[in-house]
Amino acid sequence: MMTSGPSHLLPAELAECLTAFALGLQRAAAHPDGHPVVEGVVAELETRLAGIHAGRPSLTIGVAPHQLVVDGVSTDPNQPVLRELAGRLHAHALGGVMLTRGVTAAELAHLLGLLATEAGTLPMPIGLEGPELLAQWPAIRLFPVSTTVVALPDDVEAPVTGDAAAQRAATLWLGLARAALRREVSRAIESADDAAADPAAVAAAIEAQSTDATYDQSVQGYLAQGIEVLATERGAAIGALRRRIAALLTALHPDALVRVVSAQTDRSARRRLLELGVTGVPAAALRRLLEAVARAGGEPLSPMLVRLLDGFVAHAERPEVVLRSSADLALRETVLAVVRGWPAVERVNRGHRALDAGLRRRSAVFRVVDSPAAVEAERLFAIAVATGVLNASNWRQLETVARTGDPSVLVTLLDGAPAGMVRDALWAQVATPHRVREWLARTPVPATAVGVLVERLGVAALPVLLNALDERPALIGALVGPWLAALGESALPAIQERLLGAEPAVRAQLLPLLPDPAEVVA
Repeated sequence: MMTSGPSHLLPAELAECLTAFALGLQRAAAHPDGHPVVEGVVAELETRLAGIHAGRPSLTIGVAPHQLVVDGVSTDPNQPVLRELAGRLHAHALGGVMLTRGVTAAELAHLLGLLATEAGTLPMPIGLEGPELLAQWPAIRLFPVSTTVVALPDDVEAPVTGDAAAQRAATLWLGLARAALRREVSRAIESADDAAADPAAVAAAIEAQSTDATYDQSVQGYLAQGIEVLATERGAAIGALRRRIAALLTALHPDALVRVVSAQTDRSARRRLLELGVTGVPAAALRRLLEAVARAGGEPLSPMLVRLLDGFVAHAERPEVVLRSSADLALRETVLAVVRGWPAVERVNRGHRALDAGLRRRSAVFRVVDSPAAVEAERLFAIAVATGVLNASNWRQLETVARTGDPSVLVTLLDGAPAGMVRDALWAQVATPHRVREWLARTPVPATAVGVLVERLGVAALPVLLNALDERPALIGALVGPWLAALGESALPAIQERLLGAEPAVRAQLLPLLPDPAEVVA
């Protein structure tokens, strides 16, 4: 049972799905593959996920030692079933599980069988394996704990000898540093720990070069190999390489990073590099890599998407484990969505305007409000508009945000959408007299958003405004007056008719709108 606090805001369907996941893992641990009991819980989990996926493309579950995190909302650490599930996943060094639409019973059964194995009986925890295990299913992706919840400590340095992964990591950084630095400096570098091989020094050397294509290709080659190692190797052995590559990507001037990335002329190879980065590169560095790959391909990110990503990065660096985990997973999920839908991004980016800062404050990753369903719909709809990938579920998300979400966020999103038939259709669903009536009934009234709808509807909003004034003259009178005045002379006949027999409070609001109030007969 969910207790008071953030976890009580988890929607029932999500809480029930997590419980089905936990029970499925328990049954899989107690029975062999193919047992009827296991098949039954797999079917239950598949049904729960199908219901959730009807309104969203994927479900991402963050993992903390004693809690699970969905949409920035954490489960109760004292709830025994979900606490056990979190503990099992954490013991496997997993920081997150992403289940996308279309996941099959066979995939779920295989996943449960894998996770049911006790972590201590495996050669290494599942999260420390490479993508051949973590991303082996079409609709399931496992994220290692090192890229989501827990970063490697700064003092973890793997010995170069006796460890193949550590040897390769050190050799790659040493090669990158030597390729980037001046010849006389690079010859003097004997190990990856030399001060001359510091990421800041390497970044400065790369920025100093500008016209040598061979130089850029050499640096790009080592960088690509390093990112591949981060995606395919796990453990403390490559902790130093992860920190160095992250520091290099964030220290490089954006133009210099674009120059290096562009040395790889194969567009599909650049996108493949970005997909590998999703698995192994820390959040802030991944954000920089995405922007560089986009610019290298002539597909710059829209201001709206940049704001969304920056919000995720800022919260992925916060000290709170639950918040950091949610933001990190949301960032990686968004980057994957961008990579897979890139042609659409190229078409719509030209029309995007900046997303209001309020969206970042209200993002599902880092806020807890009265309607978590609306928050999740807000986040998914924002990503859909930012990436230009709109489908049937986005229309349902639009309606959810309009009915229970923040109207100011919604009108900002629609205002920032690219001009064309799609935006017109979105506005047609939102800008209706019924919507004005809904929003005027809220307390407090979302005045800015209602004003936008009134401006778009014109006289079609007049009956709704007058009725609302009759019902709540003291609360919304000061708001309705300016809206009626903006409608001009076309509103005067209806105002004059409403004045006949109106209550004093209503008359006080309407009379100043007439050119000659004295002509009105009480």
